[in-house]
Amino acid sequence: MQRRKVESYIGFAVKSKSVVYGLDNVLTYRKKMYLIVTDSTLGDASRRKLDNYLVSHTAMKLVVLQDFTLAETLKRDNCKIIGITNESLAGAVLRETENNG
Repeated sequence: MQRRKVESYIGFAVKSKSVVYGLDNVLTYRKKMYLIVTDSTLGDASRRKLDNYLVSHTAMKLVVLQDFTLAETLKRDNCKIIGITNESLAGAVLRETENNG
């Protein structure tokens, strides 16, 4: 995975206001969300909540970033999970992480 490309796509999603921040907001978001992005720093309790959510939302895609954290990318302290609501940007992030990582 090319870090710069993934960071750029996430940055475009932020600029277009197509991002849902935080686990609680992701779990309660009622509109269409195409991708959930998390990093390896997500805690065990939060991981269990996310796993339970993904069981009931089988069409939802999940990307776990291994090489860098969302806090670094978004310049937000303690940000460990986001949801992307733009279909094309979610697809671009997903393709980039699947092709190269």
